[in-house]
Amino acid sequence: MVRVVKPNGCVGIHDVAWKENTPEKLKLKLKEIEGEEPETIEGWKRLFEKAGLVDIVILDKSHLIPEWMGEMRKQVGLWGELKIFLKILKKEGLNGLKNAWESMKIFESPYTGYVIVVGRKPLDKIH
Repeated sequence: MVRVVKPNGCVGIHDVAWKENTPEKLKLKLKEIEGEEPETIEGWKRLFEKAGLVDIVILDKSHLIPEWMGEMRKQVGLWGELKIFLKILKKEGLNGLKNAWESMKIFESPYTGYVIVVGRKPLDKIH
């Protein structure tokens, strides 16, 4: 993204972010289930700095996750959740159902956060 953005342009992401005290076991489990390796908030900042971005702004929106999960459950309803689990069971068996349950618990855990990160590509230096 940094390569294609114009000088003085911005690059931003929103993603899952681990809390600093997340047990390694939990991180490995999410990687095993989902293939994802979220960063901590500081880790996201370091990645943006390493990419050459400046004026990095970080918004920790972790407080939104419980609200989203509750809203999703409300919209889907108990019957909808049951249908989702039955579909997973049919497609992936008991192991798939177990993984879906564990993944959901990880995203609902106090170790999982949500972050918005934006950085600016500096103006090119003229020689």
